[in-house]
Amino acid sequence: MMRPQAHLHCQFGQWFVRERAHLAEFDSGLVADIDGAHTRMHDAVRAMCTAVLEGRGADPEALAAYENNQSAMISGLVELRHRVVQFAMREDPLTGLPLRHGLENLFDLRCKDAHRSGDHLYLAMIDIDRFKSVNDTFGHPVGDEALKHVAQCLRGALRDSDTLVRWGGEEFLVMLLCSDGEGASVLAERLLRKVRQTPLDLDRGPTLHLSVTVGLAGVCEGDDMAHAIYKADQALLQGKAQGRDRLVRCPCVK
Repeated sequence: MMRPQAHLHCQFGQWFVRERAHLAEFDSGLVADIDGAHTRMHDAVRAMCTAVLEGRGADPEALAAYENNQSAMISGLVELRHRVVQFAMREDPLTGLPLRHGLENLFDLRCKDAHRSGDHLYLAMIDIDRFKSVNDTFGHPVGDEALKHVAQCLRGALRDSDTLVRWGGEEFLVMLLCSDGEGASVLAERLLRKVRQTPLDLDRGPTLHLSVTVGLAGVCEGDDMAHAIYKADQALLQGKAQGRDRLVRCPCVK
């Protein structure tokens, strides 16, 4: 506490030193401001402790400096989180959904959200059934319409707190915060019904009745994003092998 470099040895300081180069990729100036506020906050604590140890009583200026810099550091961290999310949420021009670029950062944030709220994080991998036949039969412009249509259906069936991402091709990824696997399964089933019950009326041609297959996996303690997605993808493959248009839950979903 009393060392001049104490800000480098507290729990936040140690994390900040490890992650600073990575965080600076989002906004180097903001990261520098957070670092400065954190350092000045520790300087103020040291000044207050020194005054007390020397019998001079509380130092109002040091207390004000501590409070002001603590507030500045928290505000900077909130803004930095926003920048990280914005970076992760780069949009797909076709569907308007976020792309998978930078998804690792978003996954980490959602894991922290789950930890704070006491909920659990679940991943749902979603694949449009027999999408290749849509392209082969009607052409790629209709395939693009089908992708936009399914994206709208999925978005309309989800809560504001859920995260929907275009994974690539005809696949989508959803991050769900739920109290248990049963709640996550209810949401996943809602996605199935929404697509199944909302046909796509083409301007020129027949009505397309589309469906999706969903693989659902819970994110367990120690799972990184790659492993969590692997589990959801394996459940998805099982669903496709069993006939499509269904939800398959990874055995870890409880």
